[in-house]
Amino acid sequence: MVGLSSLIRNHIDSKLSQLYTCLPGYITRVKTLNGAVVVDVQPGINDIDSVGRAFEEDIIEDIPVMWPGGNGCSITFPVKEGDEVMLHFSMRCAANWKDSAGDKPNTPYVRRLHALPDAFATLAYTTLQPSLEIDSEAVRISSGATEIRILQDGTIELGEGAVEQLALGGVLLDYLTELATRIKSVDASTPLPIDWQTTGYTPSPTPRPILSEVSKTK
Repeated sequence: MVGLSSLIRNHIDSKLSQLYTCLPGYITRVKTLNGAVVVDVQPGINDIDSVGRAFEEDIIEDIPVMWPGGNGCSITFPVKEGDEVMLHFSMRCAANWKDSAGDKPNTPYVRRLHALPDAFATLAYTTLQPSLEIDSEAVRISSGATEIRILQDGTIELGEGAVEQLALGGVLLDYLTELATRIKSVDASTPLPIDWQTTGYTPSPTPRPILSEVSKTK
């Protein structure tokens, strides 16, 4: 005879097996829906029933991609089939929210909780392979053979290899414009190289139009 506690436990276990919170997976298709990038995702971890049989989850279609953004600014990057993602399942039905402007609350059309259709995808490495190199001294952004390192002192490094300076365009342009104007004002009969002492002009020290130290990619 099955006791009351066992019945309650079986009921709870059955409900929990249908409640989705987060799942890793991989993209099987990239497409656009109403102008937005959406992906189809195959959940990466199979379900297991009470007797140990494994069942592969169905592919979840038309999942919005969660891009970092705010106040009109955003960060995007290429997405392709096979990329790993983390799936986040909304506590309540998110169908109306996905089709909204996202600027006010809306009411779900059905009372479902933590369901597969209410997933959002975050692009991220979810396995231990490939292992990412963590930089202990800087923020590191990489794309293939190119990388950007932002150090705590404000220095920005691009790529690897020899180091040279990167100029701030506006500051450098102002300096070169001033220098060109002074040169044009010199009497054409003045021999070169120009003796600045005879012109009555002493060039100001070269400004430091330096944004960062730049490392060229080998």
